[in-house]
Amino acid sequence: MTLEQYLNILADKDQPLRHADLLHLSGMTPEEMGLLRRGWQNIDAERRRAILERLVEMAEDNLEADFNDLFRFCLVDENTEVRAKAVEGLWECDDRTLLTPLATLLRKDPAEKVRAA
Repeated sequence: MTLEQYLNILADKDQPLRHADLLHLSGMTPEEMGLLRRGWQNIDAERRRAILERLVEMAEDNLEADFNDLFRFCLVDENTEVRAKAVEGLWECDDRTLLTPLATLLRKDPAEKVRAA
């Protein structure tokens, strides 16, 4: 299954979020992230939140799973819950380039939930 096909499945709220399939979002290449960026907004906000919630859980349980690029991308999502989950997903990331985006969220995000995360 291609990433484009999988994004269509992710967008379908009637399809269950399967653990094994969500691992396709781990360690994506820059090209794959480009595809994801183009298709992400086609996914309903509640579904995006549910996806991130599952990815955060998976990252905690599986040290080899790397969703950091997706979490970083979601720091600017239009949905408050998605942004908060993205921050939560990055809690173990020690990439210094996150300092500025996280500090910006802390100072300027309109949602208290995101600033608290």
